[in-house]
Amino acid sequence: TQLEQFGFLPPEPGASLTREIEVTSTDSFEPVAIDKVVVATGLSRVMDLGDPEVLEIGALQGPTDTSPYDGVLVQASGVVTAVDTNGFYIQDVAGDGDAATSDGIFISSSDGVAVGDLVTVTGLAEERFIGNRALTVTQIDALTVVSDATGQALPAPIVIGAGDLPTDSSNGGIPGAIAAFEALEGLLVTATGFTA
Repeated sequence: TQLEQFGFLPPEPGASLTREIEVTSTDSFEPVAIDKVVVATGLSRVMDLGDPEVLEIGALQGPTDTSPYDGVLVQASGVVTAVDTNGFYIQDVAGDGDAATSDGIFISSSDGVAVGDLVTVTGLAEERFIGNRALTVTQIDALTVVSDATGQALPAPIVIGAGDLPTDSSNGGIPGAIAAFEALEGLLVTATGFTA
């Protein structure tokens, strides 16, 4: 369950305003959390969130199944590799050279972008449960998306063959399987050698 948004009139200049929010969850798979608070007048954001941590996507993703920057204001750049209904994916074309970290990430945003755009995204890094999955997906909840260039070449997709998929009994069991797929999260991939 997601509380999309709500609002109220701001106080007079110099005055303060306090509001209590009670959230109850009946979904055992999803923790209750306040995602973010944005103070705005009209369409202008006025909350000072401070300077973002400027990171490569690999550092933001980290080598484990959760980001070390969860809940932190971050900034990252990459080429748009895919566009979805609720955001888009970006990937660091150069990469960080670490096979344990993904160089791609999902951006939750309504900004209009196209595949091949080079963008710089500033927003809150977060781990989000999608559906009934037991593991979270790392993403950036974008506050700003700046287009730096268009028509950029996409990174070559990572080829995954049928023998590359980890199983319960290979690559360290379930933890190894999670680590293997976590390193591909948000990346451009292609599959070959599979049969339906």
